[in-house]
Amino acid sequence: MTDEGYFFVSCLRKNAIVRPIERLQLPENSLVQSDDMVVVGTTQNRIENTFRLLNVLDSKGNQLNLITNRFDLSADEIAELYKSLWAIDCFSNG
Repeated sequence: MTDEGYFFVSCLRKNAIVRPIERLQLPENSLVQSDDMVVVGTTQNRIENTFRLLNVLDSKGNQLNLITNRFDLSADEIAELYKSLWAIDCFSNG
């Protein structure tokens, strides 16, 4: 998807294997717990693209690991985007 110019924000599967590359800087007042540049997968079957892994807390205090290929947005913008997408999904399925 990334190679074809598509962008995404999604929850990372709990069993995903992640190799951190670099910790990205967060502003002091960020709602995001961490923002890392990562590669996903094993060394034998690794996706060649680099992604961003954000650790955020939802409104109930549960930890979410968001994966995205958006490096042009701030961590807080990505978290808000996911929150908005989740609200739309809940609304359309509710």
